[in-house]
Amino acid sequence: EINEGDWSSDVCSSDLAFILIAALGSYFGVRYYNQKADAEKDTKVYKAFSLEKDNVREISVTSGEGTYVLEYDPDAYASYQKSKSSEEPSGDMSGKTGESESTDAPSNDNPEDNNVTGWSFGNGGEDIVNASLASSLLDSLSVITSEDEIADTSDASQFGFDAPSAVVTVKMADGTTRMIEIGSYNDTIKKYYLRADGGDKIYTVEKAFYTGLAYSHEDITDAGEKTGN
Repeated sequence: EINEGDWSSDVCSSDLAFILIAALGSYFGVRYYNQKADAEKDTKVYKAFSLEKDNVREISVTSGEGTYVLEYDPDAYASYQKSKSSEEPSGDMSGKTGESESTDAPSNDNPEDNNVTGWSFGNGGEDIVNASLASSLLDSLSVITSEDEIADTSDASQFGFDAPSAVVTVKMADGTTRMIEIGSYNDTIKKYYLRADGGDKIYTVEKAFYTGLAYSHEDITDAGEKTGN
């Protein structure tokens, strides 16, 4: 004979076991889905912008820090090397090892060298461009990637493009002009929005990308030195 209390306990235990198994299955299923989605997101990279940096001739940046214009001449240092080579004395080479003297690469330690790094301010003046910062800026603009591409961009103003945080204009050797706009900062995801060449696609970029170009004129000047000093 089956005791009614024992039967009820068995049924209750079976129900609890079923609920527990279902809950665990749901938990691990959701966890697997999230992990898979994260993995897929990690492998998905969008190219938001790219250019041939050897063909860049001018970079203009306007941001909350102000505006600066940089001109770039990639052949400047090659011309400098050639001119220095032609100035070397000829004749008696006694005491020489037979090896030609090398010319040091330009640095920000010597105003003369700064004049031949290829960088200068487009608005004239005697300020020396910080070649290290300028070159880093050029590198960052050569290829811009993003993990996020915004699907609905019908209202660009909601991403801050009605009043961009920064606008970058790049003039190329063939006369064409490229443009990057940086919209508002999303404090939730800790990223800025970016749009290239006035296109419909909007991407997100890290805050470091913005801070790597939002300089004042003084910021990108080499220690306030003047070429005339």
